[in-house]
Amino acid sequence: MLLSSPKDLPQELPLFEGADKVVHVAIFALLSFLYKATFPLQAFWLCFTLLLLYGIATELAQEYMHMGRSGDPLDLLADALGISLGYWVKIQLAHKLLKK
Repeated sequence: MLLSSPKDLPQELPLFEGADKVVHVAIFALLSFLYKATFPLQAFWLCFTLLLLYGIATELAQEYMHMGRSGDPLDLLADALGISLGYWVKIQLAHKLLKK
């Protein structure tokens, strides 16, 4: 979707205002969860930095590739929230599984 032309994307209205931010949170939560599952000993700051750099790169690409998409700083905020959420959920899940 990053490099998709707007004509290739669905033109339907979102379910609610800010629905795209919820999608950003969900995607980055999943990425962070999988990162923590794959690299369980690495620190949060490294996961956060790498995934946020990915988010920044996608927003810059959308802004400057002139394909009808635009970057949005609020998307980065949603990305950061998703990264933190996914990492936290993975830690909580690991603690619960270890207690059993």
